[in-house]
Amino acid sequence: MARMEFVTAAKNADTEDKGEAPEPFEFGLAGQDFKTKRMPTNAQLSLLSIGLNQGDKEAIEAALDVFEGILEGNGGRRLRRLLATGVVSPGLLFFGDELNENGIIGALMEHISGRPTTPSSASSESPKSAGRRSTGRAPAKQSTPGDSPSTDS
Repeated sequence: MARMEFVTAAKNADTEDKGEAPEPFEFGLAGQDFKTKRMPTNAQLSLLSIGLNQGDKEAIEAALDVFEGILEGNGGRRLRRLLATGVVSPGLLFFGDELNENGIIGALMEHISGRPTTPSSASSESPKSAGRRSTGRAPAKQSTPGDSPSTDS
């Protein structure tokens, strides 16, 4: 009985975090158009993150699983077929190309968050120090006798 309640609670939680995007995420690939029907759930994003940290095969499978769940129509299967036939390289999912340097996953993350995943401008270099490196300690100071009366009894 407890297991049944847990499974039901998990299904309800997953249903609740299926947020709808203000507008669908759309992209073109190999002459085909793809469009999301919804945004990924927190659970799907977690599984994608785990897959990305496990290796190439796992990362590709995790990404395709997410896309099969969020793309309209048979978009997920079409994307899988493009990868399987070599029309599209797996690197395009993650690393992009000369037109889109973030890849499809990065562009999706930007769309979800509403902000770019890369800095808008290159960081400036830190100024070079002219002095010695700090050790984190201040030099010891000699105590000087003060003018206040002693509190010794």
